[in-house]
Amino acid sequence: AIYNRDDCQCIICGERDINKLSLDHIVAEAKGGTHATSNLVTMCISCNSSKRDMPLKAFCMKKGYSWPAIRAKVNRAKRASIDTQVAKQAINQAGGWQSYKENSTNVLYQF
Repeated sequence: AIYNRDDCQCIICGERDINKLSLDHIVAEAKGGTHATSNLVTMCISCNSSKRDMPLKAFCMKKGYSWPAIRAKVNRAKRASIDTQVAKQAINQAGGWQSYKENSTNVLYQF
């Protein structure tokens, strides 16, 4: 669901290979970040492992990425945070995950 919300691409470099994507905590767990969807973004494994627990702004500045562009993507992701209760209800009403997948467009968020 987070990948779909983030258009299946790394918010930093734009990588789209699904096999190279992972989730990153905007505020690192080591710094008190949670697993809330508003604190998670899609990042490729390379960017994620380079960032470690560094603040996102510091990582962007260090690597030469445009902080305003990345910040805009993060803010969009936060605004579109997935309401897990609503998602669970939709899946349950559809008769379970397999039925939901077969009868949906498989796109929860489109940007």
